Amino acid sequence: MVLAHVFADAQGEEWERTQLQYLIRTFWMLLGSWLVLIFVGFWIGAKIDAGTGLLVAGLLAFAFLILASARTIYAMVHAVREKPMKRSRTWLV
Repeated sequence: MVLAHVFADAQGEEWERTQLQYLIRTFWMLLGSWLVLIFVGFWIGAKIDAGTGLLVAGLLAFAFLILASARTIYAMVHAVREKPMKRSRTWLV
């Protein structure tokens, strides 16, 4: 991740820059979602039930894992074809 941040501003082809931008955003999105999941899990666990909090956090974690996997596969397909990402700043796929 450090190298992706370092090389994000480097002179290269457009597809390389958009790939790095997209993957950096994917990393920060996933990290932020895990922090939210921890907070939500503990909050629901304290207010309702620990099992319910764990279940909700687990389901949300699975959803974010699917999103991150889809973003990564989408980026890999574009990298193999050396095509730039059309919407490299999006939070969706």
